[in-house]
Amino acid sequence: MLKTLRDAQTRNQIKAAEPLLAFADPIYPACSEPQNIQRRSDSFISLRTRAYQDLVGGCFKRLPETKDEVTEIAQLLKAPIDKALKLREAASRKTVFNIKLDNYRHIVFASHAVLPNETSIVNQPALVLSHQQPDENAYLTMADVFGLQLNADFVTLSACNTGQGEHIKGEGIRGLTRAFMYAGTPAVSVTLWAVESQAAKSLSTGMFKYLTQKEEMPLAQALQQAKLELMAGKDKVYETHPYFWAPFVIWGDGFSGPSKESE
Repeated sequence: MLKTLRDAQTRNQIKAAEPLLAFADPIYPACSEPQNIQRRSDSFISLRTRAYQDLVGGCFKRLPETKDEVTEIAQLLKAPIDKALKLREAASRKTVFNIKLDNYRHIVFASHAVLPNETSIVNQPALVLSHQQPDENAYLTMADVFGLQLNADFVTLSACNTGQGEHIKGEGIRGLTRAFMYAGTPAVSVTLWAVESQAAKSLSTGMFKYLTQKEEMPLAQALQQAKLELMAGKDKVYETHPYFWAPFVIWGDGFSGPSKESE
């Protein structure tokens, strides 16, 4: 698949015009609501919502720090804030399908993510995007991503467990990572377990900082430098506990540099 993507990029002379599109700080129902979800509705969406919420303890908590995360990335990439950032209500599944995604070189999702594992009602990993009512279809599933059309150099999934999925003998892991690569990006930054929000912010922004400072720096090296910087910081807990930095990895073409079209 990676070879196919590289060949396609070689043939494709059209570079995405915009430097960044980021979805962050989605709206979620208040944490007191899921326990009182009216069982009146047994629609598929309602059942799926309850299954997802059961996996994360009943509700999705707000992630206000993700706004700061994507704002800093936009500043590093010199992207127009009003055009590049989709926050709160705009960080929705509907927005994803209403935007011409292949016009963006870097795409960031900073939200909750879920991995249903053995849950019978839902059988796909998904990004949890903005919704105000539990019955709303707010989940960007693996199947949804397969249907997207991207022309991105790099996609960042700044959420928990985005690198996990179903292990298929002879194929490897089938999950969001593979779906985004099929959709048209050669590299995806993902996490291998639940992550601490401040570490996620530091590593995500740090990686883009190194990418913009040195044009030829490969993605994997930029992430490595961001990890080393986090470990060398004032908070020594990050140095002594790999839990905070180890889950962040690059899948795909991690040894390529960022697009030079940003200038």
